[in-house]
Amino acid sequence: MKRILLLLSTLLLLGVPSAWSSDVRVGADIHLRLGDPAPAPIYVSQPPLFLSPRDLGFYVAVGVPYGLFYIDNYYYTPRGGVWYGAPHYNGPWYHVRPGHLPRGLMKYRYRDIIDRRDAEYRDYRRDRDHYRGERYHPDDRYSKGKGKGKGKGKGHGRGHDD
Repeated sequence: MKRILLLLSTLLLLGVPSAWSSDVRVGADIHLRLGDPAPAPIYVSQPPLFLSPRDLGFYVAVGVPYGLFYIDNYYYTPRGGVWYGAPHYNGPWYHVRPGHLPRGLMKYRYRDIIDRRDAEYRDYRRDRDHYRGERYHPDDRYSKGKGKGKGKGKGHGRGHDD
């Protein structure tokens, strides 16, 4: 008797909700990615100014709405948790595996780099003519000093085969 009552209550519980929800929809999404992620869609209309906060040891772009970094003659930017590198500030961009990033980018958390960039940019804007830090501009008209970003350019951290 208990078994029959249990069976009937189970059927009733399973049958009633399906009768109430006659508009049942089932869906599935499949995301398949083969190889490296697609290149980052980055375009900068004018060459950005790069400043080098002393404690970071590499250049950070200022006046752009995202993180863009210049290290050893190569540009880096993160997009959606993936790092990209390029020989030019407008690309072409290549996926850079985390183990192939320059030490400076691996040494600091992204948020800390952005905080240091913003602080350095505030110092720069206070008195541009007497700014004592290092700066780099891709067209070289505004650059001052040797610059840490103009390293030996041995291609480290590119994340792709040349």
